[in-house]
Amino acid sequence: MVTTKFIATQHESGGETIALLREQSGRLFRRTSGEMVPVVEWPRVAPEAGQAALALARALDDENRINELAEGIVLPPKIVARLDEADAFAIGLPPTTPLTLQLNSGGSLADGTIRVDIKWVRRGGLSVRADIAGARVREGGKVGRIPEPIFSVFQAALAVNKAADSDERRAAFAELRSILGDEIGAGIEIDGFLERIRIAYAANFSLNAKTDHGRFDFDPVLFSRNVRESADGDLVDEEDASLLTPQDNRHFQRRFKEQEGGRRSYLLSDGTLLFLDPLLGKALDIVRAKQTGTSQEKRDFLRAPQRVLREVLKLDATGDDEAADRLFIETQQFSERVSGIEVWQKPVLPWIKPKPNSWLPEGFGLRIGDPPDARHVELAPGEAETLAGEVETAIAKGKESIAWRDESIPATPATLQAARAIADFEHQVTAETQKQPSERSDRETVDIFFLQVGENFEQLNYARLPRPETSAEPFDAPELPEGLKSEPKPHQIEAFAWLTEAWQRRLPGVLLADDMGLGKTFQALMFLLWLRRSSPHLKPVLIVAPTGLLRNWQAELVQHIEADLMGPVVEAFGTNLRDFRLETGSDIRGGTSRLDVSQWEEAGIILTTYETMRDYHMSFARIPFAAIVYDEIQKLKNPASQMTRAAKALNGRLQIAMTGTPVENRLQDLWSIVDTVYPGFLGSSREFENSFPAHNLERLGDLQQRLIERDKNLPPFMLRRMKDDILTGLPEKRARKYPVEMPLAQAQAYDLVLARARALRESGEQGAMLKVLHMLRGTSLHPAPPRGITDINGYIEQSARLKKTFEILEEIEQRGEKALLFCEDLEMQAFLAMAIQDRFSLGRRPMCINGKIAGHKRQDMVTAFQTSQAPFDV
Repeated sequence: MVTTKFIATQHESGGETIALLREQSGRLFRRTSGEMVPVVEWPRVAPEAGQAALALARALDDENRINELAEGIVLPPKIVARLDEADAFAIGLPPTTPLTLQLNSGGSLADGTIRVDIKWVRRGGLSVRADIAGARVREGGKVGRIPEPIFSVFQAALAVNKAADSDERRAAFAELRSILGDEIGAGIEIDGFLERIRIAYAANFSLNAKTDHGRFDFDPVLFSRNVRESADGDLVDEEDASLLTPQDNRHFQRRFKEQEGGRRSYLLSDGTLLFLDPLLGKALDIVRAKQTGTSQEKRDFLRAPQRVLREVLKLDATGDDEAADRLFIETQQFSERVSGIEVWQKPVLPWIKPKPNSWLPEGFGLRIGDPPDARHVELAPGEAETLAGEVETAIAKGKESIAWRDESIPATPATLQAARAIADFEHQVTAETQKQPSERSDRETVDIFFLQVGENFEQLNYARLPRPETSAEPFDAPELPEGLKSEPKPHQIEAFAWLTEAWQRRLPGVLLADDMGLGKTFQALMFLLWLRRSSPHLKPVLIVAPTGLLRNWQAELVQHIEADLMGPVVEAFGTNLRDFRLETGSDIRGGTSRLDVSQWEEAGIILTTYETMRDYHMSFARIPFAAIVYDEIQKLKNPASQMTRAAKALNGRLQIAMTGTPVENRLQDLWSIVDTVYPGFLGSSREFENSFPAHNLERLGDLQQRLIERDKNLPPFMLRRMKDDILTGLPEKRARKYPVEMPLAQAQAYDLVLARARALRESGEQGAMLKVLHMLRGTSLHPAPPRGITDINGYIEQSARLKKTFEILEEIEQRGEKALLFCEDLEMQAFLAMAIQDRFSLGRRPMCINGKIAGHKRQDMVTAFQTSQAPFDV
């Protein structure tokens, strides 16, 4: 009868040589012969239990220390110790030793003379003389296997006593205490000091970049020696991997700055002793010196700390060129796009040509007569005063008209008043624009600070592209996440698959440009729920939206997602900011992060406005968000605005742009949006302007394909669907324009504003035309503000727009329908509400929704309007 069994003999290295013995027995079961089986034959003849044990040993060998020979396999002691009793027995190893490892400390930890006395004892405390080789212990005639954690603790204790100097001894003792852990394992006994002492041993560090009164600054963040191994190819998460708690970290950083170099240990608040690895201590001495440098020196150090460490420590001379790289660990703090901090200066992009002012007529002048026979008389600069003089003279002489450029102009008080008003406007503007700067304002200017980013204006100086390896594997869309309360439509499921693929492929950003009404918010929430359910320890998600839409996000969250699945929702805007303030003022006014963002670490969703994001972008930029959602991202259509610059400084793994109008005025609107969420996708601003001229339909077609087509295995950047293509049964959308002649009083007031515009344009005053545009918009609504109105109908008749509006509302009332009325002027909103209630005898005044209405009340007002049973409402 032929049998096989594994046997183990100790190798000269201290490991165990595992061999397979083939035995043959006779009829009387007496062994007659035996031979070793070559390793290549083991899969066919070896016992299954032994093969399974060896497979486990290979799985445990993360350092590739197992050595396979022709007739056996050599397992290192570290692997032998990690096997359980059944697996060890299956490959012929001796049983676990019954001895207990006893450790007693001596010497001083503070001065580096700490030592560990090692004893092996039998049950009952009797000390024995034991010989240790590898993972075997021999005592008398018995041999036993030393299992984990006894093996690692024993090796760590030996390392303490073998250390060459005090720094190495402290480091080895810290390693021993780390291996012992909080719960001492069976088979180990330690004295009181070893049991009580808590040690944190720092071997690596990163730099926590921050802004401080308009300058870049940094503090060291400490890590244990095994942090790098757990990074899994990604940048280390500083908050999760930090050796110290946030409180202890602040305590250490404060003491670190205050003390001289050379210190290698610190006592933490809970009594824990913090020790710095000797090489780390030298590196931190360099960091401390750099903290006292200029802002430029600090910035240079932050950009390449490894290079500085190599040079100063002269590590190249030791033959260990990579030591500095092992010391310093890259962490994800500010985005890679952030390069510094500076006083804000609005960038100039000369290749973006401003659109002509179509709202400003080429000629200016005087309106003569009443509609419909009214006519316009153009006036050159200075001619209004001349015309007023001639009309005044004609009136004094009793003439009915004067001749002006081959035209007959009536010599009436109305003409005189209009001409004098234009002349007065011209004199006033001239006087204002000729003021000396000291007369205009003696207020001290306050610097505004912004983080520097790769702008990509003149040339492409920052791009964030997907990793090549992420597009190699085929993509299968995941199932819809559990916890949805609403049933998504087919086009919404398509968007969910698109967003999840963008996440899996590690795209920097995407553009969800669906038409209004197709459920962009719901589609984004489906994806965010999937993200949360698939990665419970995910970083928070930031949602940036106009104030009026933030409550809509919260309402849809309640409507579509089961409670508590998205994690805590933080309202980081408005009065809620006071809960997070470190000091008064905004980031951009002082150049310092003024919000305590550490309170947001456990949040699921953070809601904020575009304005808050801009004013506190240095605080927001310090958080590595899992995703950033920009709702109505056309707010970032201006590439030269402060709001766009702030958004480019934020740090999100995936940035989702949402808008139904990606192009509002010019193609550069689209470039600005894309460069915010996916820098590099459309090149630089100048290159984009040259490559896609607005009049070249062929190139515009190429641009469209670039946006909506897949790039090999990568999903398209933009998803855009229109209501007419997706939803059926909708009524036809009709847009009507109503050309209405202004009443005379309104037309004359409008002419006066145009005269002011002409004078301002010729004076060259900066920013004056924006004021004029505001005046033109106001006058085209009504020539007089709605204050102290007693004759409502008379006031309406003075405005072409108001008059036509009430005519349309009367038609809507007759049809028994409701209407939404949009008006930006707050005073006019209040007047319209009062006038509509009066004109149509409504039971209550129409509701006005504007910036004065608290966000949580807006949705209630919308719901009340939509559910009202009244046949007519506004």
